[in-house]
Amino acid sequence: MAPDVVKAMLRTVYILLRDTGRRTWEVRWLRMDCLEAQDNEYILIWDNHKARRNRRRLEIGRETAFAIQEWLAIRRTLTIPARSRTFLFPAARHGYDACIDSDTVAKMLRRWVDGLPELLTDTVDKDGNLLPFDRSRIFAYAFRHTYAQRHADAGTELNTLRDLMDHKSADTTMGYFKVSMEKRRKAVETMRQHVVDRPAIRRRRRPRPRTRPARAHPAPTRRQAVTQPTT
Repeated sequence: MAPDVVKAMLRTVYILLRDTGRRTWEVRWLRMDCLEAQDNEYILIWDNHKARRNRRRLEIGRETAFAIQEWLAIRRTLTIPARSRTFLFPAARHGYDACIDSDTVAKMLRRWVDGLPELLTDTVDKDGNLLPFDRSRIFAYAFRHTYAQRHADAGTELNTLRDLMDHKSADTTMGYFKVSMEKRRKAVETMRQHVVDRPAIRRRRRPRPRTRPARAHPAPTRRQAVTQPTT
């Protein structure tokens, strides 16, 4: 396979890792019929080998679909061994693999990252300068986490993101992203605006038994006062 062809193939692999959040082997094992178009919408057909769920469907953007179509145009002109004919990304070197191997993808990605002139974070040092980004944190599987984080930051509901990641449990999905402080503040503010004070529950008190006021003894008459014995 010519170097320019390998470069075009690896570029398409990178775009799929970045835009779809699929695992490396799920991109490696994509088939020639992995792209469907329906009413100007594009579907990626892929196999979840980890969960043994095949022919999964994922909506992708137009630019991602166009990158696949561009590679398909090149791919159809290649003379491919029989074992690789059904794969979108055939093996880039002679061997027993039918599709591109993980080592080739990892080396391609490392070479590309190391060749970037400068990578900076949003964090500043004590002098106000942006700190450099740790390039070792850029690897193939990291794109799956950034895919989940982008959706979380965009407000995608958890259950929807779970389906996009093809997880069975939302708890697994939550391990792929972090909720930013800004989103937490917005959530607290939203809840604060929707809080309604509960009406106080009035307890019915038992009626107190009425007590008759004590009657004052009438003052003794003059006759009673005279006849009343003295001690």
